[in-house]
Amino acid sequence: VDGFADLYPDGTQGQTTNAFLASDAVWSDSAGFAAQVAKFQGAIDAAVAAAPADKAALGAVFGPIGGSCRSCHQGYRTRQ
Repeated sequence: VDGFADLYPDGTQGQTTNAFLASDAVWSDSAGFAAQVAKFQGAIDAAVAAAPADKAALGAVFGPIGGSCRSCHQGYRTRQ
Protein backbone atom coordinates (compact mmCIF):
# COMPACT_ATOMS: atom_id res chain seq x y z
CA VAL A 1 0.00 0.00 0.00
CA ASP A 2 3.00 2.26 0.39
CA GLY A 3 2.88 4.78 -2.43
CA PHE A 4 -0.83 4.19 -3.14
CA ALA A 5 -1.71 7.87 -2.77
CA ASP A 6 1.08 8.67 -5.24
CA LEU A 7 -1.03 7.00 -7.94
CA TYR A 8 -3.20 10.15 -7.92
CA PRO A 9 -0.83 13.06 -8.66
CA ASP A 10 -2.12 16.49 -9.61
CA GLY A 11 -3.25 16.51 -13.21
CA THR A 12 -4.73 13.02 -13.22
CA GLN A 13 -8.25 14.18 -12.35
CA GLY A 14 -10.90 12.73 -14.65
CA GLN A 15 -9.01 9.59 -15.65
CA THR A 16 -11.01 6.39 -15.35
CA THR A 17 -10.26 2.77 -14.56
CA ASN A 18 -12.75 -0.09 -14.75
CA ALA A 19 -15.82 2.19 -14.95
CA PHE A 20 -14.88 4.01 -11.75
CA LEU A 21 -13.57 7.51 -11.42
CA ALA A 22 -11.70 9.00 -8.53
CA SER A 23 -13.87 11.81 -7.19
CA ASP A 24 -12.56 15.36 -7.10
CA ALA A 25 -12.23 14.91 -3.33
CA VAL A 26 -9.03 12.91 -3.91
CA TRP A 27 -7.39 16.18 -4.94
CA SER A 28 -9.48 18.80 -3.13
CA ASP A 29 -9.22 16.91 0.17
CA SER A 30 -5.82 15.35 -0.27
CA ALA A 31 -5.23 15.31 3.50
CA GLY A 32 -8.45 13.35 4.04
CA PHE A 33 -7.52 10.96 1.24
CA ALA A 34 -4.07 10.46 2.75
CA ALA A 35 -5.71 9.75 6.12
CA GLN A 36 -7.93 7.10 4.51
CA VAL A 37 -4.89 5.48 2.87
CA ALA A 38 -3.11 5.52 6.25
CA LYS A 39 -6.15 3.88 7.89
CA PHE A 40 -6.08 1.19 5.22
CA GLN A 41 -2.34 0.63 5.75
CA GLY A 42 -2.88 0.39 9.51
CA ALA A 43 -5.58 -2.24 9.04
CA ILE A 44 -3.30 -4.26 6.78
CA ASP A 45 -0.38 -3.96 9.20
CA ALA A 46 -2.59 -5.13 12.08
CA ALA A 47 -3.81 -8.10 10.06
CA VAL A 48 -0.27 -9.11 9.16
CA ALA A 49 0.86 -8.72 12.77
CA ALA A 50 -2.03 -10.92 13.92
CA ALA A 51 -0.72 -13.69 11.65
CA PRO A 52 -4.09 -15.43 11.27
CA ALA A 53 -3.61 -19.20 11.30
CA ASP A 54 -6.89 -20.27 9.72
CA LYS A 55 -9.89 -19.06 7.74
CA ALA A 56 -11.84 -17.93 10.80
CA ALA A 57 -8.91 -15.92 12.13
CA LEU A 58 -8.37 -14.36 8.71
CA GLY A 59 -12.03 -13.36 8.60
CA ALA A 60 -11.70 -11.65 11.96
CA VAL A 61 -8.76 -9.49 10.91
CA PHE A 62 -10.09 -8.83 7.41
CA GLY A 63 -13.14 -6.89 8.62
CA PRO A 64 -11.24 -3.68 9.37
CA ILE A 65 -9.48 -3.89 5.98
CA GLY A 66 -12.81 -4.13 4.18
CA GLY A 67 -14.23 -1.33 6.30
CA SER A 68 -11.40 1.00 5.39
CA CYS A 69 -11.85 0.13 1.70
CA ARG A 70 -15.56 0.88 1.91
CA SER A 71 -15.17 4.21 3.71
CA CYS A 72 -12.55 5.41 1.25
CA HIS A 73 -14.61 4.33 -1.75
CA GLN A 74 -17.66 6.12 -0.37
CA GLY A 75 -15.82 9.41 -0.13
CA TYR A 76 -13.23 9.26 -2.87
CA ARG A 77 -14.65 7.16 -5.70
CA THR A 78 -17.55 7.64 -8.05
CA ARG A 79 -19.08 5.69 -10.92
CA GLN A 80 -18.78 7.09 -14.41
